[in-house]
Amino acid sequence: MKSEESISPMHKRGIFATLIVAIFITSMSTTVTGNMIPNFTAYFGVSANLAQWLTSGATLVSGIIIPVTAFLIKKVPNKIYFFVAMIAYTLGSLSAFLAQAFPILLVSRLVQAIGCGMMIPFGQVILLNLYPAERHGRVMAAFSMASMVSTVVGPTYAGLMLDSFGWRGVFVSLFVFGIAILIFGSIFMKNVIPKTDADLNVGYVVLSAIGFACLLIGISNISGGSLLRLQSGGLMLIGLIALVVFSRLQLTSKKPMLNLRVFKDSSFRIAIVISICLYLI
Repeated sequence: MKSEESISPMHKRGIFATLIVAIFITSMSTTVTGNMIPNFTAYFGVSANLAQWLTSGATLVSGIIIPVTAFLIKKVPNKIYFFVAMIAYTLGSLSAFLAQAFPILLVSRLVQAIGCGMMIPFGQVILLNLYPAERHGRVMAAFSMASMVSTVVGPTYAGLMLDSFGWRGVFVSLFVFGIAILIFGSIFMKNVIPKTDADLNVGYVVLSAIGFACLLIGISNISGGSLLRLQSGGLMLIGLIALVVFSRLQLTSKKPMLNLRVFKDSSFRIAIVISICLYLI
């Protein structure tokens, strides 16, 4: 795919650095609340299970948003897409910092997650189109490090900030990072790929959302090792069925929302399995 704008080597380096940092910071934000649960339960007077949804909910929203980005990347100019994603992330961080009630904090985390879900696939697509095929290995190595190492760094970073500034300090620092990324994006970001015609199949979006939501909620509701309940095993089964149907439709559709045919490539499958294992670890 040809670039929409002529991009100088300096701007390429600027776009690369901006996207890698943006991917690292937004991905890291998904896991920062994991070890802050005792702080939230004490401050807001909520249960640990409810506080855990600050992480689970963010993961769920990111999972729902990511499939839609395949459509948005084609329809929305790259610069506008980047700023929408980062503004959502930055405003979510600011709102979380200012939150005086748990529902506001939870909604703020979900807004943050929208920015994260938009940024990860966007960064990968832009980087692959920014550099020639012979450099894709290096580019994807940097992308993978930014997206995966950051999720490990998140709890450690949150712990350090908690000791010094409390839980609000974590969110205000993420807000500052967001502002810095927006500034660098305004300097370097360009429209790397042109807009193309694309249709959004609402049925596919609903089906994928049901699959991800039911699967994650079912896993979150497991207690005492029991899977024989509707709110745990039942929801997980519904989620798996929805995702299987969604995948089948994507493989047979002439205009899929996600091109799952790439999994026919054995190298791609192996890379994905390795990535999943690293995320699980």
